[in-house]
Amino acid sequence: MRILRDAAAAPVRHVPELDGVRGLAILLVLVWHYLVDQTRGSWISRAGALTWSGVDLFFVLSGFLLGSILVRYRGGERFYAAFYLRRACRILPLYAVLLVFYLFAQAWLRQPANAGHAWLFGAPMPFWTYATFTQNIVMALANTSGAHFLGITWSLAVEEQFYLLLPLLIAFVPPRALPWLLAGFIGLAPLLRGMVEARGFDAFVLMPTRVDSLFGGVLLACLLADPLTRSWLETRTRFLKWMLAIFLLGYAILTLERRSLGVLDHTWLAGLYGVLIALVVVDRSGPISRLMRARWLAALGVLSYSVYLFHQAVSGLLHGAVFHRPPTIDSLASALLTLLALAGSEWQGRANK
Repeated sequence: MRILRDAAAAPVRHVPELDGVRGLAILLVLVWHYLVDQTRGSWISRAGALTWSGVDLFFVLSGFLLGSILVRYRGGERFYAAFYLRRACRILPLYAVLLVFYLFAQAWLRQPANAGHAWLFGAPMPFWTYATFTQNIVMALANTSGAHFLGITWSLAVEEQFYLLLPLLIAFVPPRALPWLLAGFIGLAPLLRGMVEARGFDAFVLMPTRVDSLFGGVLLACLLADPLTRSWLETRTRFLKWMLAIFLLGYAILTLERRSLGVLDHTWLAGLYGVLIALVVVDRSGPISRLMRARWLAALGVLSYSVYLFHQAVSGLLHGAVFHRPPTIDSLASALLTLLALAGSEWQGRANK
């Protein structure tokens, strides 16, 4: 009971703008799955070629938020036990609902009768991997995300593995050495991606190959926890805005020229989203923060976890039932059905809030 009270009472300051950052992240994911992925070869898919990076934004934000909490309360009595309990209460209940929904939907449909439901349920990873958050490892070995119903859960596995490592680092690494260690991990990530680049999928779904995003957020948390560094950044927001412009220019070039930085893609995106979060936090009166306070974006951010978990299932079930194929936009009717799936995802997000 003591741990429960500690977990519930931890006085973490809420920054409303970060709900908007979550909203931006899930918006990018929805654009990728509901527009880009359903309109392959169109100008829409070319314009949104990097919207898959919404997951990178989630990773950087997660690293920043959890790093801020752990750095601030380092050494607190039973805090690390409370940390894991808070994470479990936040992640596990809705994840369990998703897994149960998957089992019931799969049993109801039995053998998928059409290509749409086969796309949604076909070739899943072993169920025990989803229950143990090890599906990303099996996905990397199989070089596929498996059943699309649960395919997006690879990122939850990455996060859970990150949760096991981060508190230990902050607990045992001296505060002055921690930023340097984090920078080392960030530099190591592209090298690890280069080692598995021949397979490709490994670099996308394994935790060690994504630590530049996760530990980039933690490094930002460490920097902003230092009063001198935070004060320096607060008086130099123009510098941050120039940095954001440079990262965005690179993002635009990659999109328009259909090019890639190879193993540095995720590192560049981690820099982009890290600077964005820094601006949101230190320039509360600036235009970026005002945008992130937009009610609709913040409201979407509050629902982001639930929408993320269920949006592929909703879309696949609807398109499979109506058009008997995977989600595809090639007509007004299919576009309207995708809009209905979007509304359904938002509705279930509110219901599971």
